[in-house]
Amino acid sequence: MDISKIEDIYKEYNIHKAIIVCNKDDIDDYHKALVDKDHSIIRSEHVHLLNDIENRVLLIDIESAIESFKHPTSLVFEWITIVIYINTAYRVDALNKIPTIIL
Repeated sequence: MDISKIEDIYKEYNIHKAIIVCNKDDIDDYHKALVDKDHSIIRSEHVHLLNDIENRVLLIDIESAIESFKHPTSLVFEWITIVIYINTAYRVDALNKIPTIIL
């Protein structure tokens, strides 16, 4: 899986925490590619861990993102610097106030 565009975003922006949203079919490939490049990644089943200082990137599929953020969450949205959507037809309403990049 090519993650060069994601790496370019990290070089260009000062990112504290990020949410990367992709299709369910691609999530395992993106996870492997990002981990192989030493990115600190947590998956959708651990959304709450994004609040921890050492966890910087949440990788989540679009269906899980819509469901996870439909209801109030303990996630501190103010700490999230950017949301990156990769090949998704939908956006998550709860994330609309966070700067967004669409790949």
